[in-house]
Formats: sequence, structure tokens, C-alpha cells
Amino acid sequence: MPPKTILFYINILLFANIVLSVINSGIQSIAGGPSPSAMGEQINGESVGENLTKSSARK
Repeated sequence: MPPKTILFYINILLFANIVLSVINSGIQSIAGGPSPSAMGEQINGESVGENLTKSSARK
């Protein structure tokens, strides 16, 4: 296969992945699952709640 064909298929898979993740996040929000914004607020693998607890423990 020429490289352009491989890139074309990778592009389709990436686009399908984005579409499915948007659909999945919509289903999770309807079902009461985690919201995408809460999942996006993780910094260095730690949730915001853990960061707040650590900063209050330092005081």
C-alpha cells in the first residue's frame, strides 16, 4: 500500500474514534456517568480533588 493510503485509513480511524468518544460521553452524561469536563481536569494523573487535599494538608 502506498503511504498516502495508510495515512488515509489512519485518518478515518482517528475521526471515527473522536465521533465515538463524543457519542460515548453523551451516553454517559445521560446515564449519570462522569462528565467529560471532570475527566479533562486531571493533572499529572491526579484528580483535582486529590490536588486540593494535598494543598490543604501542606498548610
